[in-house]
Amino acid sequence: MKPYFIGSKFPGCTYVRCLLPMYENGWNGSIISIGKKEKNIKFILQEVQESDIIIFHRANSVQHHKLGQLLKSMGKKIVFDNDDTYKKTDKHPFHMLDEKGFEENHEHANNLINNFIINSDLVTCSTDFLADEYRELNPNVIVLPNCVDQFDWDEPLRNEGEKVRIGIVGSTAQNHDFEHVRDFLIALSERDDVQLVLFGLHDKERQEQNRQIRRVYKREFDFWNKIENLEHVPFCSMEDYFKTLNELRLDIMLIPRCEADYNRSFLRSWNV
Repeated sequence: MKPYFIGSKFPGCTYVRCLLPMYENGWNGSIISIGKKEKNIKFILQEVQESDIIIFHRANSVQHHKLGQLLKSMGKKIVFDNDDTYKKTDKHPFHMLDEKGFEENHEHANNLINNFIINSDLVTCSTDFLADEYRELNPNVIVLPNCVDQFDWDEPLRNEGEKVRIGIVGSTAQNHDFEHVRDFLIALSERDDVQLVLFGLHDKERQEQNRQIRRVYKREFDFWNKIENLEHVPFCSMEDYFKTLNELRLDIMLIPRCEADYNRSFLRSWNV
């Protein structure tokens, strides 16, 4: 058996869903590093021909479709893999973005994903909730939970300051997830013994430079920019993520999640 992984434009998900199983099992793929560095297309085309199972992570482009159809016509087994839902609901983060043309782009991507799922030989996903969604399109679905490699993480750095460092990290800084705890966050920021740390979103310089970013994340910026006792570390590359997060020296990390199908799709248990 010679599986081959084709990653997506989402480096965090690609790291978990593609790179880790590749490295653990000695398999091959289009992505060669955590930073989403891809091989030359000539090497990819040669390697997929030498493989017999091709796993596409979040195949949401026309290019994915064309390649999948070509490989299937060559007798390759095609697997669709994902760890998020694209099904649009009121609290789906993609549905919230106030971006020109986004609705049409989202519908187009979702239709491509659904069609890819229908035509795949196997579908793999991270949770039972997501598996039930995909079984409406393809009965051959199995759950492969997300895992992490402890050796990718350095020894945790400890907070040596006098204030308790409380972090809000990643997507919980945006979408609907911070809304139901906003009063709690404000209360924390007003305490003398607490330092609130935001890891995510763009810094004020980038906000001022890019009107589109300001428009897309207007609601988030309006909230976070008003908190005075806030240490803000903006988005970073995937290569720097582990080191940057560790250097925040957090005592507590808050991960608020609102009740939504999008969150249920990647949480292994709603009681986590």
